[in-house]
Amino acid sequence: MGGQTGQQTGAGTQSGQGAFPVDNLTYNLISVLHSKLEGLEAYRKYMQDAQGDQECLQLFQQLQQQDSQAATKIQQHLMKHFGQQGSGQTRQ
Repeated sequence: MGGQTGQQTGAGTQSGQGAFPVDNLTYNLISVLHSKLEGLEAYRKYMQDAQGDQECLQLFQQLQQQDSQAATKIQQHLMKHFGQQGSGQTRQ
């Protein structure tokens, strides 16, 4: 993730060798969404393991709900971000 940051270019720069296909902000939004989705899958497994411990089960359920809400917000923001990029700009 972090190693690619130097290769990313904004929409206004020339494309060529070494150019990254998305800008930093888009990459960051996609990365955060990916991490949240991976976390949601992990919580499902953790809740199975916590079946004998109600307190831990409730904690994992609460965290899963918070991450699910965050993933939804990130997805909405990403869609808005793509809409803003698409207006007035030609994609190759």
